[in-house]
Amino acid sequence: MSRVSLQTLIDRSVRNMGAVMPQIRTLAVELITRSYNEGIHVQISSGYRSNTQQASIYGMGRPNYWWNGKHYGNTGSIVSNAQPGQSVHNYGLAIDYFLVSNDGLKAIWVVNAQWRRVAQIGKSLGFTWGGDWKGFVDAPHLEYTKGLTWRDLQAGKRPSFGSVQAAAERDYLENGDEGAAVEEMQKLLIALGHKITADGIFGPASEAALKAFQSSRKLSADGVYGPQSKKALQAAVKPPAVPGASAPTKNDPKEETILFKPNSPTFRKETIKLFEDAHTVGIFSSREHAEQTEKGDISESDAIGAIATILNRVGILQDPNAEPYPAHKDATEWVKEKGISDGSRPTLPATRQQVNQMFYNYDKQK
Repeated sequence: MSRVSLQTLIDRSVRNMGAVMPQIRTLAVELITRSYNEGIHVQISSGYRSNTQQASIYGMGRPNYWWNGKHYGNTGSIVSNAQPGQSVHNYGLAIDYFLVSNDGLKAIWVVNAQWRRVAQIGKSLGFTWGGDWKGFVDAPHLEYTKGLTWRDLQAGKRPSFGSVQAAAERDYLENGDEGAAVEEMQKLLIALGHKITADGIFGPASEAALKAFQSSRKLSADGVYGPQSKKALQAAVKPPAVPGASAPTKNDPKEETILFKPNSPTFRKETIKLFEDAHTVGIFSSREHAEQTEKGDISESDAIGAIATILNRVGILQDPNAEPYPAHKDATEWVKEKGISDGSRPTLPATRQQVNQMFYNYDKQK
């Protein structure tokens, strides 16, 4: 089945959002677009709510609830603690989201790694995520209030939207930003030996590391990750060498026509399996790289970049202490709980001593 189009997700979401503030609609479309570019299909389920609609929602799980002389109570579970006028939705400043399947036909209401990634993108755009709340956790909820309460909104105050354009369009990052672009910068800095964490949050440690890098390259050490710093940092981190493939010559006009055709059938098979596994665990959204390698129709630069992407995503290339990729998290936690491993990531490749120790620890469990 073909992948749902970005425009379909946007059209559905705009329809579901209703009369939200125009700036919120802009940010929501940006959220959907950025997620789609990462292989995540997200759709907005609701946006603006009238007070009457809010009364119906608040009445769920409260059979005796009345508002404005009308009965709105209903059976079931409580889904909101906000009465009419108390929800940010009533002011067009909040949206709710959910995931959909690759073909766009099935709703997915599981708070998994992709769901949290959407929340992280939302926060980088200025939203507050209901999944971070204490007490009444609301995982689908994103709101843009900049610290204003519902009482402030009821009194006519509105948040500043001065940063909306900056969040969606500016070409630099600075202290206080969050998101995938920040995480990518952090991984590049880690690859150069800087002791920071790739958590997607641009804090003081990341700023200090960036300034140190800028100084080492005789750039303006302002701690702002702009186009010049980005270009220099990316150039400083070389892709890993791939056995059987030589790197294309710099500025070679034939770079993209050099095909990745390793002489060894075993190496070709292992490369295809690597790409297949990456698709299975969600690093790649399609089998495109595996299919191209099977046909011998992939350029060296694309193959090297794909392998580097895989290594980056599982945290081996840049950060030996990174969290395991979600597909392997259960296994990692199990061996740590059983005392088979201390939970740290092995070297690449794993040493004989590490493997022997794990076998020994496992044998003791029997």
